Amino acid sequence: MRLIKSYLSSCNIKRVLISFYKHNKGFIWFLFVLFFIRTTLINWNFIPSASMNPNLIEGDFVLVHKFAFDIKLPFIGTNLIAINQPARGDIIAFEYKDILYVKRIMAVPGDTVQIINNAFLLMVKRYL
Repeated sequence: MRLIKSYLSSCNIKRVLISFYKHNKGFIWFLFVLFFIRTTLINWNFIPSASMNPNLIEGDFVLVHKFAFDIKLPFIGTNLIAINQPARGDIIAFEYKDILYVKRIMAVPGDTVQIINNAFLLMVKRYL
């Protein structure tokens, strides 16, 4: 008797799920495509602080192109292909300890950086 009741209840759940899918097929596909785009291609981020004023104002939303520097596997973060290197002046978005940062690149590898009296000094190696 218990087996029959569990079978009937599972059939009802299947019917409900099939009915739900039939009535909401477009919305379910929209959510799937949105999730795919956000995890692989682009992401929108909220600017959390005023550190990028006047270019980016606190509270703005920015679209972040995820293929700007490399191609990564979604959810894992493993680099597959390096496309480009960040350059001085680029604005990047990254997470550190579950906090989103949006910052401008001030120096690249090979540059010497000093902070003297709260002034940022950059010495660039020039290759001729």
